[in-house]
Amino acid sequence: MINEPVTSDRPPASLLRRVGAMVSDLLVVVGLMLLGTLMFVPVLNHLGAKAMTPSEAGWFWSVIYWSWLLCIWMLFFVFFWSRSGQTVGMRAWRLRVEGESGRLLTWPQAVTRLWAGTIPWLPGLLAMGIAEQLGSGMLKYVGQGLFLLGVSGFMSMCLDPLRRTWHDRITHSRVILLPKL
Repeated sequence: MINEPVTSDRPPASLLRRVGAMVSDLLVVVGLMLLGTLMFVPVLNHLGAKAMTPSEAGWFWSVIYWSWLLCIWMLFFVFFWSRSGQTVGMRAWRLRVEGESGRLLTWPQAVTRLWAGTIPWLPGLLAMGIAEQLGSGMLKYVGQGLFLLGVSGFMSMCLDPLRRTWHDRITHSRVILLPKL
């Protein structure tokens, strides 16, 4: 885990590469969450619960379960960003996240970057989830509009000469393209 600065002559990552890495990482994280669920199921079976829904397992165990999945998700990104600057998807797309100085992100910096990149997506996802539960077409459209907040955070990189998203700017980080091996 050498944290040597990288020269700043590396080009910033394009939007297409970043989206490709995000999709690749999504597949890995979903797989890890499925494994995390498999680890949690014996606990529920021991308690006599039949399903992961709050009505079957109870609200307490539902909160514990979703907190467990949240920890898996957070640890995946924070661990890889602070250890090597690359998640599995970023490695496949030859990307690396680093601080403006060229050094690896610290744990607090990586956590802040993860949340700053996630929070704009939450209102839209939440509204669309509630709309699905209530069967509200209007709330679904509101959710889709709010979902554009997350999209606009990534599209803001098209206006920045260094191709930084707003969560890159908040955490003083950047995503660079690594040379072919």
